[in-house]
Amino acid sequence: MSSPFQKKFSAKSPLNPSSPFRQEQEFVETRFKEVDGQRIPTRREVIIPGEERLTFEQVGVDPREGKKYWQENPEKYQEYLESKAPRKMVQERDVNVNLRKTPSSFTPGKKWFGVNLSQDIGETMPMENIIGIVKKAREINKGNEFIQDAIDKEFEFYLKEAGYKRKPGKIKKSINTTEWRDIKSGN
Repeated sequence: MSSPFQKKFSAKSPLNPSSPFRQEQEFVETRFKEVDGQRIPTRREVIIPGEERLTFEQVGVDPREGKKYWQENPEKYQEYLESKAPRKMVQERDVNVNLRKTPSSFTPGKKWFGVNLSQDIGETMPMENIIGIVKKAREINKGNEFIQDAIDKEFEFYLKEAGYKRKPGKIKKSINTTEWRDIKSGN
């Protein structure tokens, strides 16, 4: 059932241009992850205030007609009440410190300079795992300088190709964050 009353009370009504749902809300960061001395937010929340709605008189509707309309349309009355209530929106995101692109020379299920690689190697893996494989390969080939040089060159090539910076003796960590995703939106 459509009525002029319903149109006047609609959230998109030009009679209510200051609707809080049209304003930018500021999120409050509520959870963090500490990474290399940086506090990175992983969860944020915002309370969106309910809409201030106009009275029967303000929209030019007889109060008796308005109350009758609400009685005949209880689902519309419920929507109206919900629009007046504040809503809480919660978002989260993941922070991965060392997830890096797996070196192209790491073939799943094969050997890399004597190190048996897992069949389950994905497109990305933690840098600690990559460095562990390199160290293990150097350890296996301890007495062979030629192979150790090849391992080092392969690793340096991987770092350069993937765009990672290396400080003498230390890999610079990069912080990857995923997009914010809604986990709760409502009352």
